[in-house]
Amino acid sequence: MITSLFTSNNNKSRFFKKNNPKVISQHRLSSHQVAEIDHEANKLLQLTLLKEGNEGEIAYIKAGRMATQRLNEMGLVPKTRIKMLRKGILKGPVEILVRNSRLAIGAGLASKIYVKTR
Repeated sequence: MITSLFTSNNNKSRFFKKNNPKVISQHRLSSHQVAEIDHEANKLLQLTLLKEGNEGEIAYIKAGRMATQRLNEMGLVPKTRIKMLRKGILKGPVEILVRNSRLAIGAGLASKIYVKTR
């Protein structure tokens, strides 16, 4: 688990994992490492993990081109406020409130949306 990140003048990022410093150049960071940093810094979670009645802001969508396009066409874009209305049982669809409209999307698609909570 990454506990701290800072950038020095020589374009290097320093990660501290369990008191073991490791230096990695910024261009070698994988998308998984960047996502892990974001989760810790911004308290991000998948939309499917948001509790009923809670609100958040879409931070990013981690999906393929077609799935991202479909979500964007529904108005689900980064920095959009979103509220979880209902969740289906056994990983069923979720009902959300976005821009005064109710949407129902499948759990698979909802799990690709990461929201920042307060």
